[in-house]
Amino acid sequence: MMLVPYPTLLKPQTEKHVIHGVRGVLPTCRMVTIDHGATGHVTHVPHGTGHANHGSHRVKGHRSTRRIQFHSMAHQIERPLATPIKKLPNLGHMPIVFRSPSPTGSPKYSILCYGDSLTAGFCDKGLKFEPYGRTLAKMLGTLLKVPCEVLVCGHSGHTASEMVANMDMATITDVGGQVGKGLRRSLMEVSRPLDLVLLMTGTNDIGKQVEPNLVLEDVIKLHDICKQHGAHQIERPLATPIKKLPNLGHMPIVFRSPSPTGSPKYSILCYGDSLTAGFCDKGLKFEPYGRTLAKMLGTLLKVPCEVLVCGHSGHTASEMVANMDMATITDVGGQVGKGLRRSLMEVSRPLDLVLLMTGTNDIGKQVEPNLVLEDVIKLHDICKQHGVPSVALSPPPVPMDTFTEGMRRRLRDLIAMWSSSASNVHAFVDPGHFIPITCTKSWDADRLHFSPAGSQLLGQQLAQTVLPLLRRGRS
Repeated sequence: MMLVPYPTLLKPQTEKHVIHGVRGVLPTCRMVTIDHGATGHVTHVPHGTGHANHGSHRVKGHRSTRRIQFHSMAHQIERPLATPIKKLPNLGHMPIVFRSPSPTGSPKYSILCYGDSLTAGFCDKGLKFEPYGRTLAKMLGTLLKVPCEVLVCGHSGHTASEMVANMDMATITDVGGQVGKGLRRSLMEVSRPLDLVLLMTGTNDIGKQVEPNLVLEDVIKLHDICKQHGAHQIERPLATPIKKLPNLGHMPIVFRSPSPTGSPKYSILCYGDSLTAGFCDKGLKFEPYGRTLAKMLGTLLKVPCEVLVCGHSGHTASEMVANMDMATITDVGGQVGKGLRRSLMEVSRPLDLVLLMTGTNDIGKQVEPNLVLEDVIKLHDICKQHGVPSVALSPPPVPMDTFTEGMRRRLRDLIAMWSSSASNVHAFVDPGHFIPITCTKSWDADRLHFSPAGSQLLGQQLAQTVLPLLRRGRS
């Protein structure tokens, strides 16, 4: 048995065996078995009589016949490297960070580039690296005219299936000795919310001749991880830091009816997530429905009213339960507020009612609606323990996602059914009745949050719901 380069067996004008792929054309060698005899000429043997992939050739001579059998070698596109990969500057653990050189300042946009050696920028047998993320960061800073950062994590030689298997690992060493993190671990441990993930993988899978449909399955799993951490999370990480509400300090912040003036006769707490905070325009604006609610109640009741607002952007109902006693909670956009029980304990005057709207981020993370309901009940029970009646608001419609909207409706129905028999819950409200998905002007451009007009409309409509509850409580 001897190993010889294939081109030495055939004349240049005859067949040349190559593999065509995304990395270009790769010449191969073939194993040949030779029965020694006289020289002759080479003739092609049909594929049916030879190797399944490459066929065989028979050399005919006047003294004897020798049969040459060809076998293809395994072609892994990113094969084990001949030389150790040179470390990227200041590598440590990937992801490594590239920031736009200008303008300077805290990044306004953050992107993760994740993949194999093509993402890492492997070249020159691993002696050099030039990640495309470096140029991407530079160009985004120039085009957007704001500071940007691009995180790069590329595992040389790894397949999509390996990336799925390693998604939670804190330390992954690739074929060239580079060290990085799994995708889910990277998403969980970023220092600031990500706006986008660029995933490029599958090169090594096809190099190992994995069926494309199987590679696709793993690619989908990787994108689903991103979806669970942002793309499909209803309140996804924000592109820009949230602009502080006027005179914020610690939430709850207070809105008082402009007229009549005087000491408030009624006091309400609106508690929830970014929909309660009135998040819109990527966090550059806020219009809490509580502002309009305070104004409308003052007009309708003809007495001074106040509405306290505390909305933790990006937080789930389960997080609100876990944080109920905390004096300082920082949400995904840097806003600071208090836990629900802490808020109830530290109000300056007794509350007449609590409006609770939560669950949006839970269903965005595909938490089962019955599990979300358990946390919603716990939050209402906290109000009951402090002697304050509550109103249960379901998450509003999700016009941009039919799957999540289906989950929202399941949660809505569960909350409605439970609240009908809960003694301390005085009303149930589906915001979708007041702000239908067909009313486009009431929705923010992201189709997830209310527009300022939408929040104002919700405040107006809730005033009509709250009005009889307040009068009943004082009667």
